[in-house]
Amino acid sequence: ERRSDEEAENGPGEIVKITKRKRKKTSAVWSDFKVQDNSFVCQKCGKHYSTTTSSTTLKGHKCYLKKKDFDESTAIRLLVIVIACCNLSIRIVENFFFKTFVKFISGWEVPSRTLISSHIPNQIEELKNILIRKISSIEFCSLTFDTWTSASNRTYQAITYYGITKKWTTESLLLKLVRMKSETAVAMISEVEQTLEEYHIKKSQIVAICTDGAAPVRAAVCNELGCIWVHCNSHVINLAVRAGLQLDGIANHVQK
Repeated sequence: ERRSDEEAENGPGEIVKITKRKRKKTSAVWSDFKVQDNSFVCQKCGKHYSTTTSSTTLKGHKCYLKKKDFDESTAIRLLVIVIACCNLSIRIVENFFFKTFVKFISGWEVPSRTLISSHIPNQIEELKNILIRKISSIEFCSLTFDTWTSASNRTYQAITYYGITKKWTTESLLLKLVRMKSETAVAMISEVEQTLEEYHIKKSQIVAICTDGAAPVRAAVCNELGCIWVHCNSHVINLAVRAGLQLDGIANHVQK
């Protein structure tokens, strides 16, 4: 309470109560909220916010986010990029906690793994270009490649790239996973050379290549690619354990 200018002219008199003029609410977010019990209440889900809450905070409410223009095809495209570039399993779209998180922040129901998988072939070139841009920022690298046979008796080869960016960020990139008709060293090296060409990787940039201990592969890495060969530690440990299990003193205990 304070004295008004008019009161000051007329002399001492009654106390005039000055009421603060309400500021007009211009933000579009207010159409989704109502005032109830001294709170801002979402008209869709009924969540309460303090009357001191700003319109910026209310814009982060999940119901308001869901109301905004939402392009599901763009969301799926970006999700595929995240899965591919972060080396995540596509099964993450079926993970309860991941789905709950996405639904909470956007209200979006994550599509099934089958639907996401159907979009991957259409984005191969886009994903490849993303990897090429990453690789272009790395001066030196190392590679690993190996083959294995699936339960359906199909042979595959994976080629993985490792490097450190100028910002000292480590990168581990799966460049190729391809079905092989042959597991010979010649066929494997041929795929590696084709991959190097696709991603614009020079052989002079490769510090070393890590593979299993197969003699033909080791010879091909050194002679055909002209790179330093490194025996995979995981394969060495596996061979050591297998050899140890064959010892009489250990084999008897393991069988029991």
